[in-house]
Amino acid sequence: MYPWRQLQQDARDGDLFVCHLAREAKPLIDPDNYLVKLQSAFQFRPRYQGEIDRATDFGMYLARFGDELNSILLTRRALWCIRTILIARSAERRDPLFAPQLLAEHSNRLRPATF
Repeated sequence: MYPWRQLQQDARDGDLFVCHLAREAKPLIDPDNYLVKLQSAFQFRPRYQGEIDRATDFGMYLARFGDELNSILLTRRALWCIRTILIARSAERRDPLFAPQLLAEHSNRLRPATF
């Protein structure tokens, strides 16, 4: 459970998790329209380089030291790195993709944005 004020702040800050909620969540019960409020509060960042850098650094760490992890955990962590980079790139284009199949289909167009 996330505190509402934190979700609002994260939405204004362009957080990718909140972006996922704002774009793809389906309310089961929401009599106070919190999802609509969250969607209205969400603002994309100009860039998501911080997320890309963290995922890249972690991926490099895994490439160097990953043989010490069991293969299932290594695979999960490596996929997290790849997905995070692709999601961040899609968010930079204001067309965030979260589904693994869509990320795979569009991965060649998710190259770094030029400004």
